[in-house]
Amino acid sequence: MVSFERLAACHGCNACGREKQTTTVFVYGKASRGDRVSVQMPDAQVLKASAVMYLIPLVGLIAGLYVGGVMSAWRDLGMVLGGLVGLILSALLLKMTDRRLGTRSAWQPRIVAINPEQEVDNSFLCAKGAE
Repeated sequence: MVSFERLAACHGCNACGREKQTTTVFVYGKASRGDRVSVQMPDAQVLKASAVMYLIPLVGLIAGLYVGGVMSAWRDLGMVLGGLVGLILSALLLKMTDRRLGTRSAWQPRIVAINPEQEVDNSFLCAKGAE
């Protein structure tokens, strides 16, 4: 299990919408408690995950608009409702897909290096209020 901490430059920004200061995930690899590690996800899996996360809702929306249009003789309200139903169904499909893929080892992040303790220089990052 690895905990990721927000960088000091992100302290007051909240642009990512996360209130938590740390995120904990399970990763494959060997490290001891307190080790600083480098974690990597295979590039092909990141690309596939991005495609799935964007394409499934898009296809759900378009399919819902089409079905809603056909069922309502192409009236706006029917299309909007069909689009919403399509998005809701695609969100459920994404949740099921995430659960299924999350159990496969190829889709898990891995520890690629154990880094020596050193002070991290974040001076090159933007700070809140910097111009």
